[in-house]
Amino acid sequence: MISCNLRLPLQSSVFMAIAIGLPVNAAEFSIEIDSALSNNATQVNEGTITERQDKLSLSAAHAFENSDQLLELSYGLTYFNYAKSSQDNDTKLTGTLDYNYNFSPLTQFQLSHISSLSLIDPAAPSSPGNSATTHHLTTALSKDIRLTSIDSLNFTPRVSLNRNEDRAELDSEELGIDLSALRLLSPLNRASLNASFSRTEYESVPSTDRASWGIAFSRELRSVSYFIEGGYMYSDAGSKDSIETPTFELGLNFTGGHNELQFSASRQVTDTTSASADPDALLDNFSNRSLVEEFIQERYRISYLYTGLCGLCTNNTTVAFFTERYENSQLDSDTLSLLHTFSYRLSSRKTASFRLGYSEYKTPDSQATSWEEVKTDLSLSSQLTRHFSLSVYSSYQDRNAFLPSNSFEEFKVGIRAKREF
Repeated sequence: MISCNLRLPLQSSVFMAIAIGLPVNAAEFSIEIDSALSNNATQVNEGTITERQDKLSLSAAHAFENSDQLLELSYGLTYFNYAKSSQDNDTKLTGTLDYNYNFSPLTQFQLSHISSLSLIDPAAPSSPGNSATTHHLTTALSKDIRLTSIDSLNFTPRVSLNRNEDRAELDSEELGIDLSALRLLSPLNRASLNASFSRTEYESVPSTDRASWGIAFSRELRSVSYFIEGGYMYSDAGSKDSIETPTFELGLNFTGGHNELQFSASRQVTDTTSASADPDALLDNFSNRSLVEEFIQERYRISYLYTGLCGLCTNNTTVAFFTERYENSQLDSDTLSLLHTFSYRLSSRKTASFRLGYSEYKTPDSQATSWEEVKTDLSLSSQLTRHFSLSVYSSYQDRNAFLPSNSFEEFKVGIRAKREF
């Protein structure tokens, strides 16, 4: 990756600052080039598959600020091309625009626009089904209200529009509102209430209503902090499915000396009812999740960080477990992930890091989709001068699946450079 950051006076955007009475500040401009090459070999192919990804990003950010007002503008253009042996290229061009304006410390207006053009084969852009153009526009107004010295309320109405020039049946409009309330029970304890309501209208299918709410409590001590949250989510797609999901989550963080331990757990139970579903189909169709009456998702994560091994290195180990259980279906699955990261500062300008990860995915009712995987990453970064840095990296991934067609090995090597002005 090659990145350049250039700070320039805002000549083209002066009229924006003048229009809202804000002084002109500096802008930030960046160019990023990323090119990667990898070789992929599967157990069913004797040869290797070469993949290449090229990415070019242009972005800019402007900021205007006075004592109580802030205007932030950021926009970017990204070109991405993916090439694979014996296949057509996949090219995507994406443009983004973000506009944030704080009328006051308690009121903020946000606008975001994303447009993208995808080409399966750039050599034949006019071929039927070869291109896809999408537009996504979101606007929101956020307002904070200080009820008392310990109570505050925030509400954010929002509108989203999605347009697909090549597939109008996917167009949609969404109108929603987010609410949150916070109470400081004491300097170290707080309670919060969050709620969200939205309605999405589609061109070709019935509209969908969604609602969710949650209550959370958190406490901070000298070396221990924790939070507990319970909530409920509901979705109704009219004549189609309705989904009810109670949720529960807790987290614990311990810090002492050179040690930091984090633990989190969550559980949600989803009930799905379908007005058009045949009860017998619930037993026959295992691949359609919409026909499942109920499924339970549980996530557990433990992370341990140790900085006492030496003054210039850090060790971080993370263990995560995710399980899904379905009623009247054979979609049950268990996922286990282990990741260890070690970084060492060779000097004031050089840093080396190593990552080793192991993951396994198991389906108790069917071994056809089970797999286990080992992945390693190694990188060396150097700050050659004050404004120029260089890093080299490599990675190796080996997946061993029950089906040979899902097994593969991949090796990747690359270089990144960054230049600041």
